Amino acid sequence: MIDNELEKELQDGFQFIRKSFFPKWDKKNEWKARLNPDEPGRGACNDATKTINIRRILPDKNVFYTLLVHEICHAVTHSSHLASRWKNRMAKASDRAIELGLTELGHSIEADVESYRKAIIVTHRYVYAEIRDFVSQFPDLSYEDVIGIIAKSIAVDPDELEKGCRRCRKVFDSAKKEQIREENRLRKERALIDQEISNLKKKDGL
Repeated sequence: MIDNELEKELQDGFQFIRKSFFPKWDKKNEWKARLNPDEPGRGACNDATKTINIRRILPDKNVFYTLLVHEICHAVTHSSHLASRWKNRMAKASDRAIELGLTELGHSIEADVESYRKAIIVTHRYVYAEIRDFVSQFPDLSYEDVIGIIAKSIAVDPDELEKGCRRCRKVFDSAKKEQIREENRLRKERALIDQEISNLKKKDGL
């Protein structure tokens, strides 16, 4: 059972953030915030149910407000942290916090974006490495197949993955060329070995 005081704190925070940072968003008040102790992460934005799920109320108000801003930015932009739209909206919220005199909150939001920028660098490396591995191990898969599989593995849409990792097609094409070169090299090697075996058999009169 969720404590009434915690529920009130969540709703007060949600209303404060939406009115202060997103006054033009959700004019019909369709979106709700709710405490969900079973949420695997700290928070989540569910477009289907129009719900911002928060696992628990964080003791540091700036961190708590940053989390609400973070999730509402997902709702406003309909995008993941890979997308520029989300990062740009977070930056706007950071500026707005400083404008309101909430300097620590502004810096907290900015730090949140920066942490994802660093994570995105790792994600880029992961995605490009995965593309190369798929091409090497499953050469018959199309570009669309590979992107679809990788996108599903990190829970984003294929279009969003391509927007966030803009070198996907280039990496795929480069990997395909390398794979073809490797196949040709192996084919030539096999041909030379077969020729040598054939010559030995002739020499031995076999």
